Amino acid sequence: LAADNPALQYIVVSDGVHHAVFEKGHTNGMLKQTFGGSVWGADFTEYVPVIAFANSLQGDVTAAFQEAAKMASKLKLGVEFPQDAAYTISDNVFIANGISYLNGNNVVLTAENMAAGTNIFRLMRGTGDIEISNFTLDLNDQAGVAGIVASNPQNVNIHDMHFVNVAFRAINMYTSTGDIKNVVI
Repeated sequence: LAADNPALQYIVVSDGVHHAVFEKGHTNGMLKQTFGGSVWGADFTEYVPVIAFANSLQGDVTAAFQEAAKMASKLKLGVEFPQDAAYTISDNVFIANGISYLNGNNVVLTAENMAAGTNIFRLMRGTGDIEISNFTLDLNDQAGVAGIVASNPQNVNIHDMHFVNVAFRAINMYTSTGDIKNVVI
């Protein structure tokens, strides 16, 4: 493993377009990982790449996507998926205020073993000022599973999206308190 090399100071985790640079001993990094028995830290200033949290370019990306979304919300950045990748999603991914955009880069996210009442993207109440684009959401004909659900969204722009194998709802926007404002689909 290259990380075992004591002279190595940086590891780049990349999908070929988006990357995270991990620095050896950077224990104050926004994201910390252990490689070769050492702690490595990465910081994000332009976007949060899902690949920094994922173990591969395939498989279930639910946990990695959720962690990238949490980091992006905290830093007021966007989330970038690897170009043309294909992943599965097995539970809600909660999208909180502060995330400026979600760019799928033509990724396919396929719902797998999701319970009725779950959604691929669950925008938290009042989430706004976000752009969601370039995803194919394959709902896999699962009963009661939606692609995007939002309560009281504001200033949301959804474009260049594809929804396939929908048995329930592709997009569900509703109000529980307050209004829905400036939503463009």
